[in-house]
Amino acid sequence: MKRELLFVMLLVTLSVVGMEIKDALAEAPAVQTQQVGPLKIGFINIQRAISESEKGKAVIGKLDAEISQAKAKLDAQKKEIDRLNDDYKANKDKWDIATRQAKMDELEAKAKKINRDAEDYDAYYRKRRDELLKPIVSGLNQVIIDLGKKENYSVIFEIGGGILYINPNLELTNKVISNYNLQK
Repeated sequence: MKRELLFVMLLVTLSVVGMEIKDALAEAPAVQTQQVGPLKIGFINIQRAISESEKGKAVIGKLDAEISQAKAKLDAQKKEIDRLNDDYKANKDKWDIATRQAKMDELEAKAKKINRDAEDYDAYYRKRRDELLKPIVSGLNQVIIDLGKKENYSVIFEIGGGILYINPNLELTNKVISNYNLQK
């Protein structure tokens, strides 16, 4: 008898809880979904767009010229170090200890200087590159947004963001470059 009573109470409790859940679900607001049409996906290679656009080519050419000048200065310093090193190797046995130490100190100081200069040039040109490319990247981003809206893309991804395969027909880089080159 006790078992039957417990069983009936359990059924009543489950029924009441079930009705409360049903009522709560009925009162919950329906989620509104917006129909956006078919999914349209595109991909863009930003690095290629920068390097193949007219403005990007001009900036890269300018940076390459500046870097070539810095490289020439570093190469001249390296030749001086090589000359000093050859001189040291050829004459170290002829010099007294003080002269040998002075030549070694000079060689080490010049080597440290060329390393510092190389690091300074590298930091300067990274900053300069970012400074010169910023307006190009901004312009390309606006072209991508405009193209996405105009041609009803659902999403546009940047190639290289962990994508393992894409259909080449989905890549928009050529369109973006063309539209960007049309801007003045």
